Amino acid sequence: MNPVRIMIVHKNKGLRRRLADYLTVAGMITVNDALSLRELQEKAHQCKPHIILLDIQYAGDEFPVFLKNLKQTLPQVKLVFIGPEPQAYYARHSATMGADLYLSEGQHPNEWLRRLRAIAP
Repeated sequence: MNPVRIMIVHKNKGLRRRLADYLTVAGMITVNDALSLRELQEKAHQCKPHIILLDIQYAGDEFPVFLKNLKQTLPQVKLVFIGPEPQAYYARHSATMGADLYLSEGQHPNEWLRRLRAIAP
């Protein structure tokens, strides 16, 4: 079984690094990280991640066009929003915006792994 390739897009460098370390220990590979939607789009086409972890704060006005382009060029990619709010708060909203999953930064890391593995190829 090939490792799951994950791309992390979050403004907080420390959080990106901690996530990458934790996911690596769990057998997943962080293939890249990015600081903006533009950088994400450029890098995603190069590294072809299975899952993109995206800070929900990036889901602004330009997000629908970005997501449409991403899903056309990388239809297999799973998009996971991450944010500070509890799961119940953003679950439905995330789905209507095109995300496959929402993870709260307050959830236990083992719960993150369980849920990421459930959507991984």
